[in-house]
Amino acid sequence: MSLKKTTFWLVLVNGINFGINFIFAPFLSRALSIEDYGSYGQALMTSQLLVLIFSIGIPSVYTMLLSQYRKNANILFSHVSYIFFILTLISIVIQFILAVTSKNWLGNDISKELSIFIFHTIGGILSSILTLHLIFRQISKPLVWITLFLNTVKIIFALLMIQYYHNYYGFIWVISIMPLLNLFLLYIQIPKLDRKWTSLKYYIIKKIVLESYPYFILGILGYATLYVDGWLISKMLSVNDYAIYRNGAIEIPFIATIYSSIASVLLGRLSILYRERKFDEIFEFKKKASTIIAAITYPIILILAINANYLIPLYFSNKYINSSIVFSLYSIAVMVRINDYTDLLILNKNRKIIIFAFFASFLFNLVTSIFLIKLLSSAGAALSYSLSIIFLASILTLFTCIKYNRKIHEYFDFNNIFKIFVLSLFLSFIVKQFTFNIIIFGIVSVLSVILAYFLGLKYFKWIEYSILPKQIQSWFK
Repeated sequence: MSLKKTTFWLVLVNGINFGINFIFAPFLSRALSIEDYGSYGQALMTSQLLVLIFSIGIPSVYTMLLSQYRKNANILFSHVSYIFFILTLISIVIQFILAVTSKNWLGNDISKELSIFIFHTIGGILSSILTLHLIFRQISKPLVWITLFLNTVKIIFALLMIQYYHNYYGFIWVISIMPLLNLFLLYIQIPKLDRKWTSLKYYIIKKIVLESYPYFILGILGYATLYVDGWLISKMLSVNDYAIYRNGAIEIPFIATIYSSIASVLLGRLSILYRERKFDEIFEFKKKASTIIAAITYPIILILAINANYLIPLYFSNKYINSSIVFSLYSIAVMVRINDYTDLLILNKNRKIIIFAFFASFLFNLVTSIFLIKLLSSAGAALSYSLSIIFLASILTLFTCIKYNRKIHEYFDFNNIFKIFVLSLFLSFIVKQFTFNIIIFGIVSVLSVILAYFLGLKYFKWIEYSILPKQIQSWFK
C-alpha cells in the first residue's frame, strides 16, 4: 500500500476517534461530578501509562519492522504477540498492586476504578499493533467500520449508565471493556496465516527489542512529564484540582494535525537534502518551515488561548472555569512546537543526546512543578510543563547547532516569527470583544484567522511558502 493511502486511512481512523471524543468529553464533564470525573481521569491516565510502558515502544517501530519482514510478516506478528502476551500478564499484577495501594501513592482511593481498568490496559497493550498490521495487509475499510461501531456502542452504553441508571461504576466498566472488544474485532480481521503462531526465535525477539527501546525511552519520558504533573496535583492538592487540570491541559488537536501533516511533507525533502549533504539548504529549509508552521498555527492558538475564559466553560461547563488559565498556560507549549527539534539529530544518529535532553526536561519539570503547584495550584503544573518544553526545545536546538556548526539565527527566523506573533495577538484581542454571542464570535474568529493568513503570507510576505505543496500554495495566490 502506498504511503498516501496508509496515511489516509490512519488519519481517517484517528479523525473519527477525535470527533467522537470531542463530543464525548463535554458530555462527561457535565454528567459526572468533578470528583467522579477526576477519579475516572486518574484511572484512565494510569492505564494509559501502563499501556505505554508494557508496549515497550514496539508500535513506534512496527511499520518499519514490517517492511523488513515483508515476506514473513506472520513471523514478526507472532513474536510481537509472544512479547505482548508475557508483558500483559506482568501488567495485570502491577496494576492490581497499584489499585489496592492507590490511596497511598495518589492521595485518592481509586482502587475500584483501577481494578476494573485492568481490562482496559490488557486490551490497549494487545491491540496496539493490530491497526498497523491491518493497514499493512491492506485491510483498511473494516477499521473505519469497527471504529464507528465501537464509538457508537461506547456512547450509547455510557449514556445509559450515567443518565438512565446513574451508575458511575457501570460507566467505568463500559469504558474499560471497549479496548477488549476492539482487540477481538481487530484480531479476527488479521489474516489466518498471520495468526498462526510460529516457533520462538531469540534473535528475532532481540532485534525487536533493540529497535524499539529508544522509542520506548522517549515515549516514557514524554508521557511521564504529563503523568507526573497529574500525579503531583492529585497528591499535593485534591482529585477536584486534578479534574480542573485535566480539562485545561489539552493540546489543540487541529493544531497538532496541521503540524504533523506539514512536518510529514517536509521530512521527505529534508531526508533527501541530508543524503546529498546540502547542509546550507537544510538549515534554510528548516528556517522557512518553522516560520510557515508559526504563520498557520499562531492565529488559531492565540485566539483560543486569549479567549479561554469564554470558551472552556462553554465547552466543559461552568464547573471548569478554572481550567481556562490552565489551558492558556498549556498553549505556550503548543506554540513552541513549530519545529521538529529531533529530526537532524536522528539523521545524524545522535540518539543519546535526544534521550539526555528528554530526561533533563523531565527532571526540570518535576522540580519546577513541585514549586509552582504550591504557588499557583493546578495552573502551576501547566506553566511548569510549558517551561519544560521550552527547556527541551532549547537543549535540542543548542545541540543541533553545535553538531552542525551553525548559529541559532540560521535555525529560526526570529524577526518574522515575532511579527506573526504580534499580529496574531492583536487579532486575538479584537476577537475577544465579540464574546457576547457565540455565533458572532465564531464568524469573527474565522475571519481573523483568514486575515492573518492573507496579511502574513500574501501581503507582507513574511514567509516564503514555495516549499509548501503546490495545491496549498494556490490557496494564497
